[in-house]
Amino acid sequence: MTLWLVWFCATYGGVAVACAVAPPSPALGPLNWLNATVLLLAASSTAAFGFAAWVSARAARRVPPDLAGAGQRFIARSASALYATAAFSTALVALPAVLLTPCA
Repeated sequence: MTLWLVWFCATYGGVAVACAVAPPSPALGPLNWLNATVLLLAASSTAAFGFAAWVSARAARRVPPDLAGAGQRFIARSASALYATAAFSTALVALPAVLLTPCA
């Protein structure tokens, strides 16, 4: 979740700085360079979190089902769930970039 927080702060901090320094034209609506940048960053972050969730889920399946591997399996499943949550949250937080004009 720390990586998601870094993404969140970088995205909204970057939008705030961009709006102060070089705001896009409101006439363009949501189709502008700033929203494109936010969506590109969100898509790459969502893909990275999704890949990490997939790797963690595979690791959980490789742990032997005996009692000795229960802790490792729990950690891998928890990591997979957290990465999937981060991927979903990243996509959800980036949704306004498709619909709303920034800096308005």
